Amino acid sequence: MATCIEITSKEMIKPSSPTPPHLRNHKLFLMDQTMPRCYISLIFFFQYDDDSSISEKSQQFKESLSRTLTLFYPLAGRIRRNNLSVDCNDEGVEVVHAFVHTQLANVLKEPKMNELKNLVPEQAQEIGCDIPLAMQINFFDCGGIAIGVCMSHEVADVKSLAIFMHAWAATCRGGEEIAPPVYGAAPYPPLDLSKTSFTTDLNLSNKEKLTAKRIVFEKEKLDKLKEIASRVELKNPSRVEVVSASIWKYFIGQSKNQGNMFCSYHAIDLRPRMSKPITQNAFGNIVSSVVVAMLMPGDDKSFSNLVGKYKEAVKTVDGDFYLRNAEKGDYQEILDGLEKFVELVTKEGVEMFYFSSWRFPWYELNFGWGKPIYVCPGVYPLKNVVILMSSRCGEGVEAWINMLESDEFNEQSFYMDLDKFLVESQVSTLADELN
Repeated sequence: MATCIEITSKEMIKPSSPTPPHLRNHKLFLMDQTMPRCYISLIFFFQYDDDSSISEKSQQFKESLSRTLTLFYPLAGRIRRNNLSVDCNDEGVEVVHAFVHTQLANVLKEPKMNELKNLVPEQAQEIGCDIPLAMQINFFDCGGIAIGVCMSHEVADVKSLAIFMHAWAATCRGGEEIAPPVYGAAPYPPLDLSKTSFTTDLNLSNKEKLTAKRIVFEKEKLDKLKEIASRVELKNPSRVEVVSASIWKYFIGQSKNQGNMFCSYHAIDLRPRMSKPITQNAFGNIVSSVVVAMLMPGDDKSFSNLVGKYKEAVKTVDGDFYLRNAEKGDYQEILDGLEKFVELVTKEGVEMFYFSSWRFPWYELNFGWGKPIYVCPGVYPLKNVVILMSSRCGEGVEAWINMLESDEFNEQSFYMDLDKFLVESQVSTLADELN
């Protein structure tokens, strides 16, 4: 996308109704405290629709956003870290309007993060910003639209962003009752972390140049990977498990320091893992991270073993563990876990990798002129993070791998390595059958 992006306006969109005084102080919880001080960002691409003009669409976006913010009022406030809260002062959400002087098809032919990052607000690349939500609405020469949205991870998780986006889209369509978000559902109150070694700036990078590479797993390859993993008595391996394992296996194999420890974390949504009913409309950070494995030199790093590690790790996540400890006021295990995380991240000779599945119904989003033809993450200032997205058809998986620009990684090399592994596994199976 070697083309010009012309910023035409910037404005603050405030809630259509003032936030009542008793809701002005939105408290952050422990899980909010432990999130990186960066933005979750996504870009939604829509084809040209001639039912309304650009100016009409722009006005619809702004008016519906203003009405939606009356329910999602923390997003129109400002983060106050000293008070561990969001001041819901209705200061507003910054909305940037831009014209992109190229065709939408040119951008989507082969999506590249170094080009896509220009479609999200500047805040997406900042660390420690106090604005909870910002967005950029891009109009292409062909009439297509790209909406770049970034939301502070200190305020909420990806599921919460999905809740907000669908509420905004429904408001824009009109005529539907919007289920309000539920605040305060996180199990732990804020804690004093000043006496621990934990800091949210771990692994964040605003000095090193980062990029993201896109890997696509079609249904056929996913089925083959699941079949290979199933040969060693792994029942029903998921797409997330086999994709995560294959990516991690590749990077372990490519490491120049085979004497290192290789450690992997995976983010887990706790909402469906609690026996005590918690609404799926719960807004905030209701997530945890699980250690998948810490592999030492000489440990089994085969694909099937890594899939097994993922499956076992996810099984151990007990949402009720958080509820039980919160009811008892016992937070020591959580604090110990944070200390262990710091020790791993800062220890020499440890290569960390983080996986997060963003496979939510993004392709069902509809503002009134059709569903998106493509959805992808925006820039993310964390290295060695893999974001997993569903493909538009719902049967494939896209993996966006955040890394340093200086890292030696070639997408074609990954595909060649994956194809070689699939062929060798098939040959091995045939040999076993003949014997």
